[in-house]
Amino acid sequence: MKTKNQIVKGLAVLLLLIASAMGAMAQTNTSLTQDVCPGPEPYRVEVIPDTGNDYLWTVTGSGFTAIEGTDYTFSNTATESTTKPNIIIKWANPVAPKKFNVFFKERDPVTECYDEVNVEVTVNPTPAPAITGVLTVCQNVTGVTYSTPNVDGNTYSWLVSGGFVTAGSGTNEITVTWDTAGPGTVEVTETVTATTCATTVSIPVIVNPTPAPVITGLAAVCQDQAGVIYSTPNDVANTYSWVVTGGTVTAGAGTNEITVTWNTVGSGTVEVMESVTSTTCATTVNIPVIVNPAPAPVITGLAAVCQDQAGVTYSTPNDAANTYSWVVTGGTVTAGAGTNEITVTWDTVGSGTVEVTEKVTATTCATTVNIPVIINPIPNTSLIYHN
Repeated sequence: MKTKNQIVKGLAVLLLLIASAMGAMAQTNTSLTQDVCPGPEPYRVEVIPDTGNDYLWTVTGSGFTAIEGTDYTFSNTATESTTKPNIIIKWANPVAPKKFNVFFKERDPVTECYDEVNVEVTVNPTPAPAITGVLTVCQNVTGVTYSTPNVDGNTYSWLVSGGFVTAGSGTNEITVTWDTAGPGTVEVTETVTATTCATTVSIPVIVNPTPAPVITGLAAVCQDQAGVIYSTPNDVANTYSWVVTGGTVTAGAGTNEITVTWNTVGSGTVEVMESVTSTTCATTVNIPVIVNPAPAPVITGLAAVCQDQAGVTYSTPNDAANTYSWVVTGGTVTAGAGTNEITVTWDTVGSGTVEVTEKVTATTCATTVNIPVIINPIPNTSLIYHN
C-alpha cells in the first residue's frame, strides 16, 4: 500500500504521510496531533491521493467554519476532479484550548481497501489586545500614552509610525513623542508566551502640524527705552499671545507684532505662543533680552542769573565710562564742553535752559535732562553828573 498525503496548516504548515489501501483487502489507521492558533488566515488541509480512489473529509466539534466543501464534510472522487482534494478550515478563537478531530478517509473502489488519518487539532486561544489612547495629536507633543490591558504570561511588542516610543517598550503601556505631521499609527502585537499564539492590532493617529514662530527684534536694549518692536511671521489662521518680562507691551497684543517699553534693568525675555485656531496645536518660543542700565544725570548750578553774567558753572556727577554732551539756550558755553562740568556766560534776557545728555560708552544707553534758568536783565544806569 503506497499513498502520500499532506495536511497543510496555513497553506503550507502541516505535512502528513498516510498510507492508503492498494491490492488485497486491508486497512490502516494513523493518528496525529497538532497545536494551532486561530487567526485571520484560514488553514488548508490537503492530501495528494492515488488516482482513482475515493476520499472523505470529516471534522468533528464546533467552533470552526469550512470555507471549502458543501458543509463540514468534503468528499471527492476521481470522476469529479483530478486536482488535490482539500478542505479549508477557519478556527474560532476559543476561551481555553479546544480540541477538534479532522478525519480523512481514502478508499480503493476496486479492492475496497482503505486508509484513515485522524488529526487531533488543539486550537489555543489568541490574545485580544485593544489599544486605548488619543487619536488626534499635535506634532512634537511628548508624553502621549497608549496601552492595552495587561495579561500575565503575555508579551507585548509595539510599532509606531509618525513618532517614536520614549518609554514602556516591551510592556503593555508605552509613551510616545509624535514628531512627523500627517497620518500615523500605533500597533501592538500581543503574544502568549506558552503557545506563541499572537494577535496584532493597530489604531490610526492624526498628527496635526504645529506652527514654527521665529521672533525678530533687539536682543539688547536700554532701561526706559520705548517703541521697541518684536514680531513673528503672520499666519491669518493662527493666533498670537505674548509675554514680556522686564518690560511692558504698549501695542500689538494679540497680533504677530508688539511694541515694548523696557523698564527693568537686567535679563528680560520676549515670548510668543502661536496657536493654530482649528486644531489648538501651539508652539511657544522666546528670546532673551539684555536691559542695560541708563545713566541718571543730575544738573547742579544757578537757576537764576544776570544778563552778561560770566563764569557760571553747571555740572553732573562724573562717570569715567560715560560721555557728556551739553546744550545751553540763552547763553554760551565758554569751557568744559564734552566733560561733566561746563562754564557758561549768559547773554540773553529771559528764559534759558541747561541740558546735558549722559551716554554709557559701552552700550550707547543715554539719558537727557535739563534745568530752566531765569536770565534777569541788568539795570540801565544813567550817567552821573556833578556841579
